Amino acid sequence: MVRTLAGNGTKGSDYKGGGKGTTQLLNSPWDVCYEPVNEKVYIAMAGQHQIWEHNTLDGVTIAFSGDGYERNLNGSSVTFFEICKSLWNVDCPSLFPEILKTLFEIVLFEDCGNQWSLNRPMLSLILISEQPVDQPQRLSLCFDKLMADVTRSLDAKNSDRFTQNLTVFRHEIRVK
Repeated sequence: MVRTLAGNGTKGSDYKGGGKGTTQLLNSPWDVCYEPVNEKVYIAMAGQHQIWEHNTLDGVTIAFSGDGYERNLNGSSVTFFEICKSLWNVDCPSLFPEILKTLFEIVLFEDCGNQWSLNRPMLSLILISEQPVDQPQRLSLCFDKLMADVTRSLDAKNSDRFTQNLTVFRHEIRVK
């Protein structure tokens, strides 16, 4: 069974949310991830550069992360990483690995014309995890190459290096 949790097909311009059900308009929802412990659905909002959270228990959808501006503010602020780590480790430990898995599946198996747009979320999720990405033995070398010369930073130069490595990674995985 498929049902609409939020939005009604009309493009929204709200950056905070708080509406219930289909009355809460969405702006270019790109992907979702269900977190079963707290019964929440996280929505990647491409149009607003935000992550929204839909509570399936009360039907309310709110902005979870991001202020709606496309920019890189990850440099000196540890607040984002502290929030993410606490969320990942305590509330929903499978959330970020599931998002990372989905992003890898998009890069590897779909016609991903905008692969560069996935590099920041992928790099952020890799950097925030304190344990290595779960990987079969035969992929170990490819993952090592993916992170070659990539430091634990989200600066532009490092992000570009990761994007280049991701392109090579995608090619090597598809060829094998």
